[in-house]
Amino acid sequence: MSEERFEAFSWDNKFNTGVAVVDEQHHRLVDLINQLGAISAKQSTLDELGGILTELANYTVYHFKTEEDLMKQLKIDAAHQLAHLKAHKHFTEQVGVAAKILMGGGDVNNQIVVPLLKYLTNWLVQHILGADTRMGKEILALEAGDSHEDAVKKANEFMTQSANVLMDALNEMYGKLGDKTLEVIQKNQDLEALNAELEARVQRRTATIEQANHQLQANNEELKQLNEKLESAHTQLLQSEKMASIGQLAAGVAHEINNPLAIILTEKQILLDMATYGPSLDEDFQNSLQESLTQIDTQVKRCKRIPHNLLRFSRRTRSIIEKVDLNAFLKEVVELMEREARSGGIRFVLEL
Repeated sequence: MSEERFEAFSWDNKFNTGVAVVDEQHHRLVDLINQLGAISAKQSTLDELGGILTELANYTVYHFKTEEDLMKQLKIDAAHQLAHLKAHKHFTEQVGVAAKILMGGGDVNNQIVVPLLKYLTNWLVQHILGADTRMGKEILALEAGDSHEDAVKKANEFMTQSANVLMDALNEMYGKLGDKTLEVIQKNQDLEALNAELEARVQRRTATIEQANHQLQANNEELKQLNEKLESAHTQLLQSEKMASIGQLAAGVAHEINNPLAIILTEKQILLDMATYGPSLDEDFQNSLQESLTQIDTQVKRCKRIPHNLLRFSRRTRSIIEKVDLNAFLKEVVELMEREARSGGIRFVLEL
C-alpha cells in the first residue's frame, strides 16, 4: 500500500500561466512546499527541516531570476517589472528570516513550519494568480507578434481593473501578514529563550538558597553546641564560686570552733587525770566518768573533722576509696547512743 501523499498546495490548471518554463518551475516550488509540509507532519529533525527549507530558498532565488531575466529580455511593462521584483525580494527575505529562526531551535513544527506553510502557500497562490498570470498573458501576446503596447493592453484587459486592485491588495496583505507572522515567531522564540534563562536563574537561585539554608542549619547546630558548652562552663563557674564560698565559710568556722574545742579537750584531759590519779572514787562512778570523758574526746574530734571535711569538699579533692573497719564504726555508734539508750532502759549487745 503506497504512502498517502501530503499536499499543503494542491496544483490546479488555473495556476498555469501558459509560459512553459515558468509553469515548470512553479510545479517544482509547489513540490518543495509539499515536501516541507510532509517532513513537518512526520515530526522530523531540525536538520531535515533545515535542509528542505534551504533547498526551497535556493530554488526560489533561481526561479525568481528566471522570471526577472525573462521580463527584462522581453521588455515587459516597467511598472509591472518593478512591482514583480519588489514582491520577489520581499518573499526571498521572508524565507531567509524563517530559515534563521528555524536554525535557532524551539518547537519548529508549531511555531515556524505551520505558519510558514500557510504563508508560502497563500503567497504563491496569490502571486501565481495575480502577477505571474498577468506576466504570462503579456509574454504570450508578445510571442504572438503583438506590440508592447497591445500586449500590455491585453494583459490588463485579462486582469480586470477590479481583479488587479483585489490581487494587489491581497499581495500587500499577505506580505504584511508574513512580516507579522515571522515577527511573532521570532518574538515567541526570544520569549522562550528568556523564559529558559529565567528558569535557569530561578533554579540557580533556589540552589543557592538551599545551600544557604543548609549552611544556616549547620551554623545553628554549631551555635547550639557552643551555647551548651557555654552553659556548662557557666554552671561549673557557679559551682566553683559556691565551692569557694563554702571553703571560705568552712575556714572561718574551723578557725572559730577549733579554739573552743581545744579548750574542751584540755579540760577533758584534766578531768581524766583527776579521775585516774586523784582521790579514790567509787569504782562505778569512776568508770562512768571515764566513759563520758572518752565520749567527749571522740565527739570533739568529730567536731574538728566537720570543718576539715567542708574545706576538703570545697577544694574538690579527689575521692579516696579505702577500707573501713565496720566493727570499729559500729562501736562508735553504740558508744554514742548507749548513754541515752541506758536512760530509757535500753541495753545494746554487740556480737562482732
